[in-house]
Amino acid sequence: MKPSTPYSAFKKFYRPSKSNSGNNQKGDGSLAKLIKRRADASKELNPTNIKLNDSLPSLLLKPKSSEDMPPEQFNATPQKKPQLKQLPSLLVSPSRKSEIKLDIDKANQTIFSNTNFLPSQREIIESALKGNDIFVCLPTGAGKSLTFQLPAVVSEGITVVVMPLISLIHDQSVHLQKLGINSRVFNSMQSLAEQDRIFWEIEEDESIKLLFVTPEKISQSDRINNLFADLYRRKRLVRFAIDEAHCISKWGRDFRADYLKLGCLRSEYPNVPIMTLTASATEMIRKDIITLLGMKNPQLFLSSFNRHNLFYGVFKKGTNVNEEIAHFIKENHPNSSGLIYCLSKEECSHLAKVLKRTYKFKVEAYHSDIDASQKTEIHEKWKRGDLQIIVATVAFGMGIDKADVRFVIHCSFPKSLDSYYQETGRAGRDGNPADCILYYAANDKSRHGFLIGSNFQGSTQKDYNELSKMIDYCENRLACRRTLLLGYFGEDFQAENCNNMCDNCKAKRFGEEKDFTEEAKKIIEVLEGPRNGINTLIQLTNFLLGKKEKTNNHSLMEHFGLLQKQNPDTISKILKKMLLEGVLQEKAVSSAYTGTFAYIETGSNVLKLRRNQIKIAISVEIKGLELAKKLKNDVKIENKTEEIKIPVNNEEDEESRKYGKCQQKETFEEIKSRLTMTLKRLSKQQGVGPDEIISEQSLDRLCRDLPENCGNYPAEISQEIKHFKKINGIEQRYEFEIDLEAVDFESVELKRKPAIDDSGIKRIKPNC
Repeated sequence: MKPSTPYSAFKKFYRPSKSNSGNNQKGDGSLAKLIKRRADASKELNPTNIKLNDSLPSLLLKPKSSEDMPPEQFNATPQKKPQLKQLPSLLVSPSRKSEIKLDIDKANQTIFSNTNFLPSQREIIESALKGNDIFVCLPTGAGKSLTFQLPAVVSEGITVVVMPLISLIHDQSVHLQKLGINSRVFNSMQSLAEQDRIFWEIEEDESIKLLFVTPEKISQSDRINNLFADLYRRKRLVRFAIDEAHCISKWGRDFRADYLKLGCLRSEYPNVPIMTLTASATEMIRKDIITLLGMKNPQLFLSSFNRHNLFYGVFKKGTNVNEEIAHFIKENHPNSSGLIYCLSKEECSHLAKVLKRTYKFKVEAYHSDIDASQKTEIHEKWKRGDLQIIVATVAFGMGIDKADVRFVIHCSFPKSLDSYYQETGRAGRDGNPADCILYYAANDKSRHGFLIGSNFQGSTQKDYNELSKMIDYCENRLACRRTLLLGYFGEDFQAENCNNMCDNCKAKRFGEEKDFTEEAKKIIEVLEGPRNGINTLIQLTNFLLGKKEKTNNHSLMEHFGLLQKQNPDTISKILKKMLLEGVLQEKAVSSAYTGTFAYIETGSNVLKLRRNQIKIAISVEIKGLELAKKLKNDVKIENKTEEIKIPVNNEEDEESRKYGKCQQKETFEEIKSRLTMTLKRLSKQQGVGPDEIISEQSLDRLCRDLPENCGNYPAEISQEIKHFKKINGIEQRYEFEIDLEAVDFESVELKRKPAIDDSGIKRIKPNC
């Protein structure tokens, strides 16, 4: 993108009138002027009068003599008040960095109103002022913006900031304006006259510190590139700051072709430092970005990806997921702001409608079919608190600047762990606790497969690999969620530091490692022989379980039903482990009849498996009777003489206590749904709200207790409960926990055989 003509020639063709020129007087860049702008902006927000010369100290150490600096940058005239320090120039010329020591602490306090720096901010700013190329990878809320804003303010010239969204640029511009920092913006919504004025101001006004543009503007506008060339020629182009830098890499979650074209910046302006910023990037993506931009020995600033205040949970997605989401919000965040992500526009609109009409939440849908002005209105209402919830597709992503988001819910799992981390990162930016809940259903994979197959950017195989890692995260019921999520980015996180801030750590499930290496070798033999229609993971799983197909003679094949004693979840883990170890691989195959699907085949590490250089071992959850026996044996080995009591981690018993006579969540929700419908009918008849008849808390209690007499509640409620108990046989459920070792079975006449459930406790159900 070589500039066609010098930008200085533009002055011959355009001279704005005084009324339109704005602040186009050539500034001397002095600190006093900058602080005055800061104070003027503050006066708009705070009526308190500020006396600049009485209150604001120098931000730079005074040089030894005024001769060391040009007169336009250093005013040697003494101040009227001798007790005040003289204010030298704020600008730091790159050629004189060693001569001027900048007190960035005072700049941070005086201009940006910060009492101190967040971790890594000082080091990044100091490195930027030395003219280094810098790669910044800090989590959301770590203060990345200051690391390019402050160096821009204290440097002589203009910092060009590249951002992907106009909304992001707008937020930055408004923030800097409030601080009194002179910046300009180019976007597609400006008229030609507005752009002419901005070009002229950048040419004439040296107090302008930052220029915000989109990557599309750089790649498509010769005029912008002529401007850059002119600034570079006059040594006023200080640095390029590229925000959301992961968009550069094809391996990133939000690749954009125009971001990739930013690689020309280094070749055309070789002496201008480049700073890249992102909230998340794997090592592979970081290397890709550095290579594509031609960064020279960049200093890497990487922080922990751990967001300690976020709770991560994965729930099983049922048919009534909309109701489950509504109940979760009512119980945990009835008045708090939140985000809900859906996979499709239809799902998004439907859920928003349910939450608004049935549950009376202040909620709006946000997706690509909504026009730009309406999107802006929805976003602003949500930021102000006029809307509680936004239900969105991934169209609502970058550019969200709201600190008090208390929950982020995924109605379907996203396409990658990278996307999941970024989307959940919009919760809890204020540092207070927030929930990140994901509803998982295995059949959502086919929906993602269709979307991947519709992707024409040539990265289908990579997308399938990322999707596989996401599914592995969802299906893992033992490992700490943080360990899994941060491990994706190459960070070693110890589960004991999670502090029960994920569902797996909180549940304290028990598991043990089991070796399936020999079984894995036999699975390879199946794939290397005649397939007979075994082409996908699902088909392979069914074969290993021993499920017969009508059209194929699988039962005659060797190793049919190899893992029939294992449950499908265990088989899924074995196959996922084989994929991760490179023993298996999924290959994206497109067909005019079946669309795009993942074809399972042997991987490059099969030989290592056969040589036992790779071990296929997985963690398998143990519970119920198996867990009781294991714990009992473990305790007996440690202490053979003492009487012991075995702790049994029993989710079924927990559910029984939580859901009362219903015992199970499904039964509880069924009666609650029935009673809710009855309440709606009654409320419509009486002209009052359902909660005025029975509160949510009382309704839950009725569903747990299922009383014979509902007291002062409407007779319709009592009738519904009686009918429900009758059709579900709840009236005849009488269970007794019996210490079997203390029972003389020979003297007891039983009418039913004892039943054993997963808790390890035998229950006897007499015919009553």
